[in-house]
Amino acid sequence: MYKINEYRQKLLKNFNIDLDPVSAKGNILSLSDGTFVYDYLAQYGALPFGHNPDFLNKVVIDFLQTNQANLIQPSISNVVEQFANRLIELVNSERYSRCIMTNSGAETVEVAFKLARIKTGRAKILSVVKGFHGKTFAALSASGSKRFKKPFIHDEAHYDYIELNQIEDLEEKLRTKQYAAFIIEPILGEGGMIPATPDFLRQAVSLCKKYGTMSIFDEIQTGLGRIGEICMAKYYEIYPDCILFSKALGGGLVPVGAAIYREKFYTFNFDKKHSSTFSNNALAATIALTVLNFLHAEDSSIYQNVRTLSEYLDEQIDRILVDYAQIIKFNGAGLMRSFEFYDSTADKNILINFSQNNGSLAYIICGYLLSRHQVFMMPLLSKPCSIRFEPPLTINKSDIDRFIYALEEVCVIIQNGRYDLLFSHLIKINFEALPASTEHYPVSFVADTLIADCQFNPENSHLKAGKKFAFFIHTTSIEDLINSFPYSIKKNFNDDQLNQLADKILAIARTDPSPDLATFFTVYNNQRYADGMFIFSPLSPQDMIWLSPQDRLDLMLEYLEVAQHHGAEFIGLGAYTSVISNGGETILPFTQHIHLTNGNSLTALSTVESIFSMIEGIDVSMQYAVIVGARGSVGKLTVAGLAHQYGQLILVGRSGSEVRIKQEVLPYLIESCCETEYQIMPGSFFDKLRKYLNTTQGQLRNIDQLAEDLVQLGLSIEFDYQLAFTKADIVISATSEGKAFLNTQYLKKSSLVFDVARPFDFIEGHNVKIYEGGLVSQPNPVFYSDCNMVRVAAGINLACLSETIALSLNGMDEHQSIGKSVPFKKAHRILNIAKMQGFNPINYSEK
Repeated sequence: MYKINEYRQKLLKNFNIDLDPVSAKGNILSLSDGTFVYDYLAQYGALPFGHNPDFLNKVVIDFLQTNQANLIQPSISNVVEQFANRLIELVNSERYSRCIMTNSGAETVEVAFKLARIKTGRAKILSVVKGFHGKTFAALSASGSKRFKKPFIHDEAHYDYIELNQIEDLEEKLRTKQYAAFIIEPILGEGGMIPATPDFLRQAVSLCKKYGTMSIFDEIQTGLGRIGEICMAKYYEIYPDCILFSKALGGGLVPVGAAIYREKFYTFNFDKKHSSTFSNNALAATIALTVLNFLHAEDSSIYQNVRTLSEYLDEQIDRILVDYAQIIKFNGAGLMRSFEFYDSTADKNILINFSQNNGSLAYIICGYLLSRHQVFMMPLLSKPCSIRFEPPLTINKSDIDRFIYALEEVCVIIQNGRYDLLFSHLIKINFEALPASTEHYPVSFVADTLIADCQFNPENSHLKAGKKFAFFIHTTSIEDLINSFPYSIKKNFNDDQLNQLADKILAIARTDPSPDLATFFTVYNNQRYADGMFIFSPLSPQDMIWLSPQDRLDLMLEYLEVAQHHGAEFIGLGAYTSVISNGGETILPFTQHIHLTNGNSLTALSTVESIFSMIEGIDVSMQYAVIVGARGSVGKLTVAGLAHQYGQLILVGRSGSEVRIKQEVLPYLIESCCETEYQIMPGSFFDKLRKYLNTTQGQLRNIDQLAEDLVQLGLSIEFDYQLAFTKADIVISATSEGKAFLNTQYLKKSSLVFDVARPFDFIEGHNVKIYEGGLVSQPNPVFYSDCNMVRVAAGINLACLSETIALSLNGMDEHQSIGKSVPFKKAHRILNIAKMQGFNPINYSEK
């Protein structure tokens, strides 16, 4: 078990980007296995001179060997004052007169907010959408990204946000005079390395002055040489009320931060109310002062090196964009950049489109760069499929060339659909054993089959729009996951490698199961169309079952948030997203204006109708129908459906579940029998039950007495499935077991077998044909995505998805099929709607 940040350590290990360095110098990390890598991350910009710069190491050694006083609170060391004076002098001593020393970037943000609130008497803070200021409470609250936020760990009441560079929105907010401070990164770091315009920054400072709000530039990343100057404020000659520094200030050796601010914001109340045990320590101040002096020494060329390399990098970027503008985008300035990848040709592939939307493809790219080119980088966590470039400021042109060469190779790989090459490092496949990167493969390839369009074009069409829908999916089996792989992987990996990769993806999902958009697609019939989407998590059924109740809810709320973000009006729960949400009940309070179905109605009744198509014209009143999983929503509906024709029903449950089966299933059957609009065949269980219920005896019996009477009518409960199978003329299994556990060897050769579960309940074998239940023919003979979500033919798909689509086409504006006990009458109504919209249960009599 990991003691420190288990999530991060597992994530890096699964993506093969965990490092085990034994030494580091400059931008080179020497690893324990004798290899080395080039560092283009520099601790997110906190290593301005690379690892272990000699001049700073000497300062530390001298400090320690001379036994200097370090921690002398509450006194202030002379070197702390020297550092504060030097920092203010280098930025602008005419504008700034005060300094607060801190221990980190987030703490620097916190003290700036405290200062602003004390001085202005206001509580609220204004910041920028996609801005990032740290992960402590106030810093996280000011960050305009939801990625790191959860309820109760940030303040929703006192923090507001505007879009970057929107000056009208800024003035509208500031005019209210509610805000103590407006904080902005001159270049949004985690938000994508997007620069604010100089005009916006200039006007923002002016408006803050006008309305009595402290203007704060968060230069924790941009400061101290990252853009070729001590800070963006000095580079632009735009001076806010307060500037924040950290990261590079410690030279990569110690954590330290500082805020400098104008005299008009000084108040002795802040000095009285604020202190920090380890800030103002002499060692950190000595190092920070040395960093400043080194950057501004007469013979220092750091700033010029950054400017020169930035220009050279721009030239290389322009060259790359000539061939790969459709694949890669660049943002940032100086040596603070982002590289965002997007493969538009992957829009019909569930795995790749999901990976680039949720950011995991960026981790895979970083792993590839490390494995193939010894280039160490990390993703931008708030910007999907982006990697960050923040190398030491002391690198040279050859370092840029090495990076650009590696980057171009990734562009070639993506352009040619070569995800086999990009993913090869995850399972340590020899890159050279695969076809050359110049060989092109389509991301999606399905022979002789059309894939549904990602979006319907309603122009010149008579079709009426239905509801925009989202369908929640996840990995239901290794086979289905492999089926979702892009074509080059399926083509060039052998069976063992395919299974290894699937296992690796499942391991990654266990560490971070966060769902995201997988693909858009459109369904239509001769009257209506509906745009929809798959929202996907690679998590397996077993992994979902093992989640705690809170983790289950959190996962489902993440699904819901993605659906809301993409404008879904109707949602369908696929596979175990229904199971872990109690058929949708647990997320109903969070759906707002979105309506929901768990898809169980059509799943159950399409299976029943498919069975009826196989026994058409056959009297089954004396035959045995065995139902495994009868307590579940699908199971109860299936039992009730079969009871219209079959005369003998055997409900199979776990040992000890008899009482619960009686309490949950028997009343449901009675209610269904009384309300059904289905035809009840003579001699069927429902035929016998209806007659029984019309007697005085049937109306007065308690549940135990009723159970005994129903045995006489043809209903029994069995805990040994093997024994039940020996009697079965037909078996339907619809459990949420999450793995195959039923053996067919106990069945009669003439038995019909339908498996409605995903993953399947039955272990294949003994030459027994197992029909997949819950399949429905579609109004269009196409695939939804290039793998059709599951391994079925074009024009056929799962009933739970079909229920979602049919109700969306029908414009349904209320929840359907919710919970574990859907009334049979309502399920039958959904079946009729589906048929009306062109979704029909598979008729096996025609096959």
